[in-house]
Amino acid sequence: MSGENKTVAGPKGIAIVLCGMLGIMLALWGLAALVAP
Repeated sequence: MSGENKTVAGPKGIAIVLCGMLGIMLALWGLAALVAP
């Protein structure tokens, strides 16, 4: 069962990391757009 749990947690963890990176990039892009003249 532990193997199945790891298989289920893997994709979720990857999705969370990708969403987090996208969110950070969007936040940096927004700040750059506001700071840029």
